[in-house]
Amino acid sequence: MEVYEECNPGINCDKPDNGAECCEGKVKCKKPRRLRDIKTECIFVEKVFDARLFRKESDFDVVDLIVDISPDLDTVETVNVDCELVSFSTSITQLFVDDEEVTPLQTIPGPGGDQTIIPQNMVDTEECGKKGKGTKVSIRQRVTADFTVDLTVTGTGTKSGITLDYSGTATIMDSFTFLVKIDNFCFPPQSLFPVSVFDACIANCFFDLSSFTFDAGNDQLTINGTLVFCMCCEKKLKVPVQICVLTTGKCKIKKQDGSFCSGNDFPSLCAKDMNDDDNDDDCDCGCNKYKDCYDFFDELDD
Repeated sequence: MEVYEECNPGINCDKPDNGAECCEGKVKCKKPRRLRDIKTECIFVEKVFDARLFRKESDFDVVDLIVDISPDLDTVETVNVDCELVSFSTSITQLFVDDEEVTPLQTIPGPGGDQTIIPQNMVDTEECGKKGKGTKVSIRQRVTADFTVDLTVTGTGTKSGITLDYSGTATIMDSFTFLVKIDNFCFPPQSLFPVSVFDACIANCFFDLSSFTFDAGNDQLTINGTLVFCMCCEKKLKVPVQICVLTTGKCKIKKQDGSFCSGNDFPSLCAKDMNDDDNDDDCDCGCNKYKDCYDFFDELDD
């Protein structure tokens, strides 16, 4: 069985459409055919104890931004400004839990967002912890957003009485700060492991044009307006847990051997344990007369 599907149905990847290749990546997992194919494993993961999804809006004033346009024009009649967000990242610069500042503030970027450790002793969880429940806290934080946007300016103008379309681009790199306050955030009971807060934000932008002037001698537009950011952010409070799961084994990833080394010459990425099942790799289980190992085991079950 192929691990990766090379293309969507109906699309010929040998001749990519508009130069773009297409694919659907898949990692193979064993499908259970009998109850004994399903095993139990104890895994160490992070549980989302509480989370909030919130939306923020921030305005950034743009004053006297010069944009070079082409072609040469005598006058400019209309101006349209489109905003494209090239990069956007946020970082927590201050964090308060029930009006007490978290110091030192240690934030680590990660795939689940920016992780900040909150010391357990900052919150008195004893009373609610006896009931097996969390304790309500208030979270306040100051967040700095760094961004890069490309503004595309288009419109119409005239040259010797002829109406022409023009265009120009400008890039803005800057930052701004916004505040976040969350009440009744549920802090978990005291445990061995620290509590982590994860923050992640994504944004869109648009430009609200207020005025412009045109310098025909230099073919330059000077624009003024407001750069608006529409942000969607999530704050998660996570705690480590050990849970039992049902599994059919570890994920199987497509292998690619080197020029000289192959097969058992390579070390294993993961440690082997009693639940590893290597028979699926090459079916080397003394059942070559059968179509596959499943047929052999099915006959034993009968």
